[in-house]
Amino acid sequence: MFASLDGLQPGGETRLDRTLTQLTERMARRSLVVLVSDLFDVSTEARRMLRQLRARKHQVVVFHLLHDDEIDFPFSALTLFEGMESDRRVLVDPGGIRQAYLVQIQRFLETIERECKEGEVLYQLVRTSQSLDAVLLGLLRSREGRR
Repeated sequence: MFASLDGLQPGGETRLDRTLTQLTERMARRSLVVLVSDLFDVSTEARRMLRQLRARKHQVVVFHLLHDDEIDFPFSALTLFEGMESDRRVLVDPGGIRQAYLVQIQRFLETIERECKEGEVLYQLVRTSQSLDAVLLGLLRSREGRR
C-alpha cells in the first residue's frame, strides 16, 4: 500500500488532507493511526479527517512534535530565522515580537488540543528534548486512563 521509508526523499509540500482521505478510503477494519507532526501546515480538512477516522472507530493518536525553542522562544539577540520547508528567511528582533509570539503559539496549542479532544483523538504535545521512551510511556498511560 505504501512505500518503505528507506526509499523516500523529503521534498515538496505536505498534503496531509489527501493522505488522510486515502487512508480513510483504504482502511476497512479498525486500525491505529498515528500522526507525528508539528501541525503548522495542517489544514482544517486534515483535522476534520482525523476526527472522521475516529468516528469510524479507528484509534487516532496525534504526537504534536515541536522543538523547545518553538514553544519557549528563548531568543534575545537579532536572529535570522530560516524556513524548513522553503527558502524563506526573516531577520527578527526577538524582543519586539516575543510576547505576541508566545500568545500565538499558546493559542495554537490550545486550539489543536481542544479540537483533538472534541473529536476523541488522543493528543500529546511532544518536545524534541523528550526521550522517546517517556513519550511512549505517556501514550500508554493516556490510553489506559481512557479505558
